[in-house]
Amino acid sequence: MIVYNRRINMVPGEVPVFIHMSQYDSDITLEFELYASEGTFVVESGTTVLIRGTKPDGNGISIDGEIESTQDPETGQYVHLVTIEVDQQMTAVAGKSLYELSLRKGGKELNTANFVLDIERAPLDAETLPSESVIKELVDVIDQADEIMQAAEDVLNAIDDTLTQEGKAADAAAVGEALANLSAYTFSDPNNDGNIVITAGGDS
Repeated sequence: MIVYNRRINMVPGEVPVFIHMSQYDSDITLEFELYASEGTFVVESGTTVLIRGTKPDGNGISIDGEIESTQDPETGQYVHLVTIEVDQQMTAVAGKSLYELSLRKGGKELNTANFVLDIERAPLDAETLPSESVIKELVDVIDQADEIMQAAEDVLNAIDDTLTQEGKAADAAAVGEALANLSAYTFSDPNNDGNIVITAGGDS
């Protein structure tokens, strides 16, 4: 886990603060100390806070946070600290996203200066195709499907012949029916990750 600490002005106009993260990061906490370069800044009891912004793909995001005000025993001044737990949706898209903190109280809102979340693109994006080696493993398994079915059929015939010779035709039929069901199974890789799933043909 990483905790980033930043000071954010309640008055806009300064150069935006940048926070750098990697794509798909989620084990991160953002802590913002609020201050006002002009005027008198007061956080009333019952005030709530959220972080909101727009990702590079054009989708908006809004997540609730926590705000805590403590008084410095030496100076008597209050320190207002906002805590935001990073959601993976905040880092899902690489690029620069513009955000702000919004304080809410009694139907009114007060917003901080903007800041930037600069998301570094992941070396392996979620939409990137698996490597050829994984695809080859999948093809190899699919290519062997006919061989597996033939092997099962050979086993069926062998058992059927053996049990019939011993006068157990009914048992042979049961075994044959069970093994015949093997032909109803299919091989798939639904997540494109090389993990082969075997399912019955009648299943959805």
